[in-house]
Amino acid sequence: MKKIYIIGSILLIIVLIIVTLGIVKKNNDNEKTNYKPVKEIRLNKEQYIEQLKKVKIKHTNDYVIITKKVKWEIPEKEGLTTVSFSIEIPYTICVDGKKYKGKYQLGNSEYSTKDNNPKYNFSVANLTKNYDIAVYITKK
Repeated sequence: MKKIYIIGSILLIIVLIIVTLGIVKKNNDNEKTNYKPVKEIRLNKEQYIEQLKKVKIKHTNDYVIITKKVKWEIPEKEGLTTVSFSIEIPYTICVDGKKYKGKYQLGNSEYSTKDNNPKYNFSVANLTKNYDIAVYITKK
């Protein structure tokens, strides 16, 4: 009878370890999620692109490029301090053969895009700590 309790206890411990390892692995996988970047951007659709590479705007000769590799990073402060911050995302958008440099401020309460291109609105829809970036481009 004592052997049954010991075997049962060992099996219960093994099951608990397996469940715990599964939960930890799932949480780690969620942190490492990478989104597949597109080769061409479609207008009016949030899409992930690869940073530092030209990405063509579909059905045009235009393209966009994030010119500096950026990631989601919250500045660390000691104690229970509330932190307000923004992340500057520099980009270039080429319209009809002319390049327009711009900067998008992510995290700013008054987010802004600063470029003078005549054709597109540019915004960043998502940025992860793994350098995944989703952009959203519409016609002006």
